[in-house]
Amino acid sequence: MTNTHLSLFQQHRAHCFGLAYRMLGSKTEAEDILQETYERWHGQSLNSIENAQAFLTTIVSRLCIDQLRKHQQRRHYIGSWLPEPLYDNELSQAGPFETQSTYQSLSLAFLLLLEQLNPSERAVFLLRETFDYSYQEISDIINKAPDNCRQLCRRAKLRLKENTEYQAINDTINDTNNIQQQQLLSSFLACFGQQDLAQFQKILTDDISLISDGGGKVQSVLRPLYGKERIIRFFKAIKKRGITQHLNINIVLVNGKTSVLITSNNNERSLFTLECDHNKIQRVLIIRNPDKLPRHFNQPNRQP
Repeated sequence: MTNTHLSLFQQHRAHCFGLAYRMLGSKTEAEDILQETYERWHGQSLNSIENAQAFLTTIVSRLCIDQLRKHQQRRHYIGSWLPEPLYDNELSQAGPFETQSTYQSLSLAFLLLLEQLNPSERAVFLLRETFDYSYQEISDIINKAPDNCRQLCRRAKLRLKENTEYQAINDTINDTNNIQQQQLLSSFLACFGQQDLAQFQKILTDDISLISDGGGKVQSVLRPLYGKERIIRFFKAIKKRGITQHLNINIVLVNGKTSVLITSNNNERSLFTLECDHNKIQRVLIIRNPDKLPRHFNQPNRQP
């Protein structure tokens, strides 16, 4: 039976979406890229294509590079920007996950870190380090010489390693298992719900940071907060305003990490994702932009 354009595209859809999502940090934009990719793919004669995945990867990579170069809307974004999350039932769209590093490259913290790379560096780094393409293959995909691709990857690695968060993410991958993550999340929820700030301080690192993304559509912290004292003051302000009362709490899997979706009595929602280091919380990522949160969440409440 002859493969049609659609059936072949569906075979490689997860690979293409996974690449586009990691490149752009947005599932909405990734879906748009896949739509345009399919339109270009459908216009090609299958007889002229030797390797469907390589052909599709080339289209996706180049479209993503172009999209990143004209990301004017992100430059004018109000407040801090965080990647659009993938929820439990969406995670398989960005697979398969042959290795732990492929899986961990979906974490919100890692995607946020990639924002400091230019479009070509980001493409080469992901194709090489996450998807294990050779430099010759990458050269064909982005239309640059192999030596140039090797230099771009080296430069991307150096730039990432200069950021202390990069090592912290690697340490988290190696040292913090899912059980520890869930235990810290349980402690966080207990302190948050009971408004026990004294106990809360004990589970925070001294250099903790907090980033909140409201997209200018709901109230949120416009700039990142750094240090335990500032984070404590932030949660004290929440406590003073009575926001921690009458909350609906759902434990969710977001980009492979156990997170918590909190809905207040005025129906405002906040998605909390914790980055941990040696049994303490090192970073808190809060997504409040309603465009990045599920409209209808039908998972039952669960305890970590």
